[in-house]
Amino acid sequence: MLNSVKAGEQTPTDAPTRAGENTAPQAEPDGSARDGAEPSLTADAQASPEPSLQADAKASPEPEADAEASAEPEPELEADAAASLEDGGVRARGGAEAPDGRRRRLTAEDRRKQLVGIGLMMLRTQPIHELSIDAVAAEAGISRGLLFHYFPTKRDFYVEVMSAAGRRLLRVTKPDPDLPPDEQLRQMLLSFVAFVTRRRDSYISFVRGAAGGDNFVVEVYATTRAGLTNRVLTLLGTPDATAPASPIRLTVHAWLAYVEDLTIEWSGLPEPDRPTTPDELVTHFIAALTALRAL
Repeated sequence: MLNSVKAGEQTPTDAPTRAGENTAPQAEPDGSARDGAEPSLTADAQASPEPSLQADAKASPEPEADAEASAEPEPELEADAAASLEDGGVRARGGAEAPDGRRRRLTAEDRRKQLVGIGLMMLRTQPIHELSIDAVAAEAGISRGLLFHYFPTKRDFYVEVMSAAGRRLLRVTKPDPDLPPDEQLRQMLLSFVAFVTRRRDSYISFVRGAAGGDNFVVEVYATTRAGLTNRVLTLLGTPDATAPASPIRLTVHAWLAYVEDLTIEWSGLPEPDRPTTPDELVTHFIAALTALRAL
């Protein structure tokens, strides 16, 4: 027969591999390997609706990776997410880049960090509740279903993005502990003004999200404000003023709201039109706090 294979001939599937030929699985469009890359979701995730994916994700979690991602701070997110979303080879789209230039699949922890970084980048221009899960997944080069493998629900993802934003604010405004308390307070305020000025749209989204009444955003925002309040109380020599009804605590909490609002308004002005320099603005803040404490 014309279609039969002659004895001794090799079929295409039996052809030997040439020396040095790469036989590794080819990458799929979402950046994962065809064989072995995030196997539990390569087929089912795209075909199944979100509820079933949530059930699958809950049934087979990755406890070690999730625990590490939630317990450890995320210094790589401090880098400007809009620039490249790179840290240790983690890129916005697809997998990570190995030293030899080839793409390798991301670990669960790296993928979570990548997705949170994309969320932080998008938070610059929109409140958290308007963040598109589809857009985040597309930017990462993965399917929507695969995102829900790492964050079982949309709320889980939003909470992690907002928590990362709050941790970043606390981290970048942390003063040098070797400085005297009054200088630490000034350094903290200068860092806050610089942070809001540099990331004004993102910060406003953070504040508006809390003002919008979303419970998880309100909780993260309150935790972040409490962290700043406790820091100021420590610098004022009153670290034990932890009772909600403590007069000094209420004063500092309200003063921080004033600092925040004035900084947002000041940073929104064209630089030549700003009535004060950052240093003068901080001097005003400290004078306001001193006056409030004297009441």
